Amino acid sequence: MVFARDTSQDDIKQGIDMLTRQLEPMDYHVAVGMSYRTQNMNTEEMVREAEIRMYEAKAQYYQAKETKKALSDNDNRYVHTKTGILEIDTMISVMKEKYNGIYRVDLDTNKAHRILMPAYLGYNESEEHFSALLTKYIDDSVAPEFHRAIMSFLNYDALKRQLLEGKTPRTTYRKTNGDTVVLSVYKLCNEESAVNNTLWIFARD
Repeated sequence: MVFARDTSQDDIKQGIDMLTRQLEPMDYHVAVGMSYRTQNMNTEEMVREAEIRMYEAKAQYYQAKETKKALSDNDNRYVHTKTGILEIDTMISVMKEKYNGIYRVDLDTNKAHRILMPAYLGYNESEEHFSALLTKYIDDSVAPEFHRAIMSFLNYDALKRQLLEGKTPRTTYRKTNGDTVVLSVYKLCNEESAVNNTLWIFARD
């Protein structure tokens, strides 16, 4: 933990960048979080804020490392979110044996948070829209006779109605490699009216 006074934010960032660059050739990697203030100098708040940013930096490092590895491997590899927390990362790694993909999807914005996804979809952080990812997956990997059934899940208004009725939208389909997969959509929020926050699970049958 370092406290710096009478120092600009840019100078501190440059110091952090210099430290990380000097360590990388020795195969050491550090996660650093910074809190910078010009007023309200509550040290406890600043330490908490810096710690949160440190964990965010750590998660980003592991995510980038996993993405690079997955894209260089064969098509049967999977990209999954790395948190930097051993227990959670181990659990997600084990889940790859059962699940074809897991996503948290906001039906109002069509934005997805990838928890587990096939590497052959092309992991691209700039692609936020879940409908684009799902359409690519259908075109690349799903047997043609099942395309319409899965595409119907992109009718988010219909999904919301089913979730409001307490139902779990679900369909079973076959991939071009012969695998059978069950797609299920769950509501994440306990509030009855909040059906936009969903979890999409692609489970091997």
